[in-house]
Amino acid sequence: MTSSRKSASREEEPDAVMIGALVGPFGIRGETKLYPVTDFPERIPRLKSLLLRHPDGRWETRALRSARPHRGLYLLTLEGVTTPEAAEALRGVEVWIAAEEAIPPPPGQYWVHEIIGLRVVTPTGEVLGTVREVMRTGANDVYVTDHLLVPATRDAIREIDLDRGVIVVVSREYLTGEAPLPPREQGEG
Repeated sequence: MTSSRKSASREEEPDAVMIGALVGPFGIRGETKLYPVTDFPERIPRLKSLLLRHPDGRWETRALRSARPHRGLYLLTLEGVTTPEAAEALRGVEVWIAAEEAIPPPPGQYWVHEIIGLRVVTPTGEVLGTVREVMRTGANDVYVTDHLLVPATRDAIREIDLDRGVIVVVSREYLTGEAPLPPREQGEG
């Protein structure tokens, strides 16, 4: 991408994957601290440009001049950010990369952006809601709909079909606590 910045409106959201958030300035030369939320932070220094999503929903592209690890964070030098004040102005901005640059997840695993928006349905096709958020817990992710919490486990989910845009769950009763745990098939761990 070119080094020039471009802005996009909320309606023009890019196909992108969030990799972190800017949490404040570092030093006197305009470096900014990135809190990474990616499974592959070691690739951040190799990126050429980043998509920045401002709290007001505005998007812009900035060239990444340099990046280096520092105490669990990454220190970034972004094009046009040369003072601590300019870096401070970026506090709270989300950092994304184009989806085509993302490393594919292992088979049977999904990125959060792939799960958000999927319909949760029963095996009979009853729609139970749409995934609005993914909560990260210590044991497993939990898919949040308007009225249900769906644990991302084999006990609760039969199938995730990205092409159809659905998550097929065991049953409504299981998710609402009205049914016992279904028996596991032999050979499942």
